[in-house]
Amino acid sequence: MKEQVKQAVPPHLSILLVIRNEEPYIAGLLDKLLNQKRQGFTMELIVVDGQSTDKTASIVKMYSEKNTQVQLLENPGKTLPIGWNIGIKHAVGDYVLRIDGHTTIPDDFLEQYATVIKKNPEADVVGGIIHSRGEGKQGKVNEYVYSHPFGVGNSKFRTLKENIGRGMLTPFRTGHTSEKCLMKWAYLKND
Repeated sequence: MKEQVKQAVPPHLSILLVIRNEEPYIAGLLDKLLNQKRQGFTMELIVVDGQSTDKTASIVKMYSEKNTQVQLLENPGKTLPIGWNIGIKHAVGDYVLRIDGHTTIPDDFLEQYATVIKKNPEADVVGGIIHSRGEGKQGKVNEYVYSHPFGVGNSKFRTLKENIGRGMLTPFRTGHTSEKCLMKWAYLKND
């Protein structure tokens, strides 16, 4: 019975952005998230700022004042793990999706996740391939390192150039019994 109810109600996604000094990127990402195709899911955006020294927090605050879906939380510890824990504690969604502050996503990014979740209600985690992109000299170095086994080990979601087998996003069981499970963000290939 629980599975039937879970499938009938659209999933509520808690989108978690743990950021620090993302002034050049954050407005574009928030616009992209707020303007996503919205079929089959509801969402909240939880932005956890790690004491940015630029205008990142004030930009997010502007968005939160105009849109009730956007929450701004403070991360006094400044680090990603502390920020993720703060965000997850405030999340009310059925699923938590982590997206980095300078990520580029397609217009149907969240819709694709919601579709896979609805088709695979037994899945704990949904993920896909990450295509790292960098700008400038250091960005290109990071792009190479984050896409090579030397830099990320056996992390196939970072080193494969395209998904093999099960489509764009792959659901899988973690063995955890938690109601909420952190989902790794991914760039999705536009066909």
